[in-house]
Amino acid sequence: MGRPKALLPYRGRPFLAHVVLSLLEAGIAPVAVVLAPEARELAKAIPGDPRVETLENPEPEPAGPIGSLRCAVRALAGRTDSLFSCLVDHPAVAAATYRLLAEAFARKRPAILVPVHRGRRGHPALFSATIYEEILCCADEGGARNVIARDPARVMALAVDDPGVLLDVDTPEDFSRLGD
Repeated sequence: MGRPKALLPYRGRPFLAHVVLSLLEAGIAPVAVVLAPEARELAKAIPGDPRVETLENPEPEPAGPIGSLRCAVRALAGRTDSLFSCLVDHPAVAAATYRLLAEAFARKRPAILVPVHRGRRGHPALFSATIYEEILCCADEGGARNVIARDPARVMALAVDDPGVLLDVDTPEDFSRLGD
């Protein structure tokens, strides 16, 4: 992308701020933002709110995204009964969708909950605390995807009317299709 995706603008805010504020608007707290040590400049995009915690992933490589999820699990274990795995390159997920997923989790208590839009699985996944240990121990390669695939019977899919769960911004072309 030529610059950090977390700082790309979406609806007047950096991607990172948009994701965090959508979670807070949905009533999701605490929100843990995991940054690599060299990404401290991204902290300026994090809304100042006591419900938001900034965590440093001391070893973002070679684990990749699962390393950040592990940092969040370690920080939130014992304080939460579930956690969303939100990706900064999915800024278009609506606050209403986060709320809908959280409400479905509270009613059904699945081990893993994933949104589905028009038959396709999207992001974010919502993991029950019963899965935390598995996240901490899973292989780096494949990461959370392997945790989800391990036992399909424990995964609940929830149909959502939000194309944002599928909008992954990885290239300049993806960004231009995102719109504002």
